[in-house]
Amino acid sequence: MREAGRYLFIQTKRVLRCFPAVFFMTLLLLAAVGLVGKSVIEEKLSDDKKSMVEIGVVGDVSDSYLGIGVMALKHLDSSRYAINIQMMDEAEAKSALQAGDLAAYLVVPAGFVDSIVSGENLKITYYTRNSQMGIGTMLMNELSVIISDFITKSQNAIYGMQSLCRTYGYDDIYWDATNELNVRYIDLILSRTDFFEIEVLGVSNQLSMVGYYICGLTVFFLMIWGVNGCPLFVRKDFSLAKMLKINGMGAFYQILCEYLAYLLLMAASLVGIFALLGGICGMAEFSVPEWGKADFETILSFGVSMLPAACMLTAMALCLHELTGNVISAMLLQFLTAASLGYLSGCFYPNSFFPAAIQKTGQILPSGVAIEYASQSMRGEVSAGILLALTGYTALFLMAIYGLRRRKLAKN
Repeated sequence: MREAGRYLFIQTKRVLRCFPAVFFMTLLLLAAVGLVGKSVIEEKLSDDKKSMVEIGVVGDVSDSYLGIGVMALKHLDSSRYAINIQMMDEAEAKSALQAGDLAAYLVVPAGFVDSIVSGENLKITYYTRNSQMGIGTMLMNELSVIISDFITKSQNAIYGMQSLCRTYGYDDIYWDATNELNVRYIDLILSRTDFFEIEVLGVSNQLSMVGYYICGLTVFFLMIWGVNGCPLFVRKDFSLAKMLKINGMGAFYQILCEYLAYLLLMAASLVGIFALLGGICGMAEFSVPEWGKADFETILSFGVSMLPAACMLTAMALCLHELTGNVISAMLLQFLTAASLGYLSGCFYPNSFFPAAIQKTGQILPSGVAIEYASQSMRGEVSAGILLALTGYTALFLMAIYGLRRRKLAKN
């Protein structure tokens, strides 16, 4: 233990001596991540919130009922503020969809209205791109389910009413009652916005767009920060480690001392960066929906609350350093790992927009756990489960480092 204490003191002194250079590099990394975040947020706010969803319709809608329905959607229904319907042939629709000019297009079969009247219900075919979902695609998926329910359930009610009229001899009011019920359904559908109040829960994890990206980019910053430790903890020569082992200080204490020194360097950088950001945002009167005005204390408190995630990501970075014996290779590995994990877990794009398989994968990755922790921390409701997951990953990475170090010390 005495040797371990001396080694910890030496490692701590070593990292603190390098802290000014590391902090300068941290500022450069922060500037790069901040520029990426600014462009992403501005793009999402302008594209997803302000632009209309373009939908193509293929087929003959000259039928009076169907034509009236399309006209109502384009000019009368509240959805006209979010959806723009374009009539086109199928070749044009395919080309526009592949070019990204359409979110989706619908192919209306011939005789569609007649089939609904007769209860046959020919199907409208819905086409969209086979890629990650944007807001437009998600909106159309939801609308397709809602419209299908509207049609089938209103049909059931109308046919039920007609059956009752025939059964009990009300043939004289049969058609008048049918028309009146149709008009009532149309009126209810067009005035549906009066039935509910809208509560915006956020883009993901119950956070606003700005709040979500603060969490996601903070986690990405902590992952990519590991490149700073490459010159300090990536080594080719293990002579010192073997000498320490001979003197009774095995792999476990070596790793523990290096990890604590590395964690101190990351914690100092993290607190320093958020203190600087807090001062800047406080003067600029920056605001976040989850916090209100983001003053110095609020931002610094959020930075300090990210220390549990920093503990896990420090262990992950040290594990990546242990895998390589070359500084350049370690930097590339650190960057590629941060970029790939960040993308899969939703650091750059909300996780809910990805296919279900990627969502599940991203949530269980270390980066996904860190984003969930950051989101809970921003909402002020950190659960014991997420802290347990962070602790488990930290222990797993340290065990992996221990196995790698023992293997290296056992050579020669």
